[in-house]
Amino acid sequence: MLLKFFGKTFLFSVFFITCLSGCMSFGKQFPSQTNWIEKETTTTKDVLDLLGKPYSVGTFDGTPLWTYLFSKYSMGAPLQQKELKIYWTEMKTVKYFQFTSSFSEDLDKYSGTKKE
Repeated sequence: MLLKFFGKTFLFSVFFITCLSGCMSFGKQFPSQTNWIEKETTTTKDVLDLLGKPYSVGTFDGTPLWTYLFSKYSMGAPLQQKELKIYWTEMKTVKYFQFTSSFSEDLDKYSGTKKE
């Protein structure tokens, strides 16, 4: 009976560790499309409603900045990451923004090249 319990516990532990090491993500997934963001029109409320709370906040040269980040690692594949930085005006509208990604679907879309 005891051996059966430890055997099941060991198998569960191996399965759990394999799952963790096989695929991990960090941050919150968010859409890669940025066509909904309009300078001096899109507000902090609009962004919060669509994306939720930012991963981090700060300032750049005195300009308020929100950052959204999502990273994904799959065993045997390179780390994939995307980041959206939104800089705000004093009126809490978008001053400008920056989107970067290493996800293959974004590389295909934004670089104009497609991996065969």
